[in-house]
Amino acid sequence: VWDNDITGSGAAGVRVLKSPCHLLDNRIHDNWVGVLAAETAPMTMLGNALEGNVSTALYMRQITRGVIAGNTFSGETPFLELDEAVSHTLVENNVFEGTMAQVVSNLSAPLDLSHNQWAG
Repeated sequence: VWDNDITGSGAAGVRVLKSPCHLLDNRIHDNWVGVLAAETAPMTMLGNALEGNVSTALYMRQITRGVIAGNTFSGETPFLELDEAVSHTLVENNVFEGTMAQVVSNLSAPLDLSHNQWAG
């Protein structure tokens, strides 16, 4: 999915289940959930703007071989919801207009989020 304006969904702006996912240069805003991805590999999110989604910007469950980079997250609480296994996944060089307190993680192994910009 490339270069789209995805808005106004009462559920998920983008929902990916059990299939490869490549989201590039989209504006994903004012949905209940910006992106819901589960049981997905590989997953690539590059250069997207996620803003004003009501419940969460990005929900990930059982993601392997992911790259989440160069995205901007603003106006959501939380920015990220990480559930079950998220492995072999890089989350780096993103801009979060808030703090790490806006990340909900139910992972058994921590995911390194230190290589991002936190504005709060």
